[in-house]
Amino acid sequence: MECSHPLPSSRSPYCSRNCRWKFHGHYFWDAARIYVKRRDRYTCAGCRRRFRSKELEVDHIVEIARGGAALEYTNLQTLCTQCHRAKTRAYLTARALGPAVESEVPSPL
Repeated sequence: MECSHPLPSSRSPYCSRNCRWKFHGHYFWDAARIYVKRRDRYTCAGCRRRFRSKELEVDHIVEIARGGAALEYTNLQTLCTQCHRAKTRAYLTARALGPAVESEVPSPL
């Protein structure tokens, strides 16, 4: 595939499970979520606590509405529900205040 590592066998077009997740994650949101949660070791980027997978959400660091990439792994982070709500609330508040204020309001994370 894209990583150009040698393939372990002719039965798979991927050199590893990690390579497979990277490839599919660019096309499928579910695979991207699983990959990012594993990459972040099931740890919230906001409060730095570990959670079970079902208690975590994958968030865009730079919102798509602000021009962030939708499925670029460098623009995705793992957040717990509470931290994700706080970040979303801060974004919506900044957006409601207008574009001049939006750039001045720091992200809570």
